[in-house]
Amino acid sequence: MAGVKDLLFPRECFLCGREPLLGKGFPGRFLCAACASTVHLSGTDRCVQCGELHQRRSGPPGQSARRPKSHSARQGCGRCRGRSFAFERCAAGAAYTGAVRTLVRLLKFSNARRAAVPLGCLARSGADLALGNSHPALVTSVPLHPLKRLRRGYNQADLIAGIVARQMKIPFRPDLVRRVRYTPSQGASRGRDRRSNLIGAFRPRPSLLRLAQRRAARDGKRNLHVLLVDDVISTAATVDECARALKEGGVSLVTAASAAT
Repeated sequence: MAGVKDLLFPRECFLCGREPLLGKGFPGRFLCAACASTVHLSGTDRCVQCGELHQRRSGPPGQSARRPKSHSARQGCGRCRGRSFAFERCAAGAAYTGAVRTLVRLLKFSNARRAAVPLGCLARSGADLALGNSHPALVTSVPLHPLKRLRRGYNQADLIAGIVARQMKIPFRPDLVRRVRYTPSQGASRGRDRRSNLIGAFRPRPSLLRLAQRRAARDGKRNLHVLLVDDVISTAATVDECARALKEGGVSLVTAASAAT
């Protein structure tokens, strides 16, 4: 029990060991003042469609910049303008810079699973921004290819999504979609290459098809709303293709969220 308490209310900064800010949520509960100063939380400066941040400046801990006057919610941003997505809305908790980037890399490449706790808090913030007043029935995560999961030993998105589900008190179902095609690291690709790499990479699992059929039979219509969680959203290509697989399996509405973008 003491280990869980130390994760939720650490007595030292997750990154450098200094005294944390002791504030509520992220970054106060997990980072010291110096590390927190590198965090740019999402706020009104994001695209309301895909969640892209228009400014990525560091500022006082927990501060988010205002949306530039030139932004138009109707036109979207450079990332989503001219594109149609399978998800309804998407948002991240913070920019993929500074301490947040370090936490993500520790979780993905250094087996630092404890980093999923602050990143889960960030993803929950992103989910709140994307969902607004809507309420999903389930939380799921973007799956890894079996070979990549075997090599890493776990799926970092599962850990983050599980925390989001517990905080929101919504069932977590990581078994709704499977990754059927191994794709190169998205970090090595850009724009259209990322999207083309992922076409057909996900398929709905039989468990999702059965779940959607039961819900449709009970309610008389398709009304299954799923919150899809990933660690980082870059071009939104991964969550878009995963959302398409969810809809292929009978999901009527997908909202996407991540810890960082």
